[in-house]
Amino acid sequence: MAHKYKIGDYVRVRPNLILYKEYGGVALLHGMAQNCGRVGKITKIAHGSAYVLDFSTYIWTVYMLEPADSPFLIQI
Repeated sequence: MAHKYKIGDYVRVRPNLILYKEYGGVALLHGMAQNCGRVGKITKIAHGSAYVLDFSTYIWTVYMLEPADSPFLIQI
């Protein structure tokens, strides 16, 4: 299975996720919801199709994420 994201990619947790709704088999839990809108880096691909982000121990599916620029990118 090809992954949409790879380790090292920056992604944003979608800001419009609904608490306790399942996204690709993973429910958005209360502890996850506080990270909606947050940008992080993918550190691990877990269970074949889920992602671990640098700020969280939760797993996230592709349906919960969107591409993002590095938060350290400086616009000139």
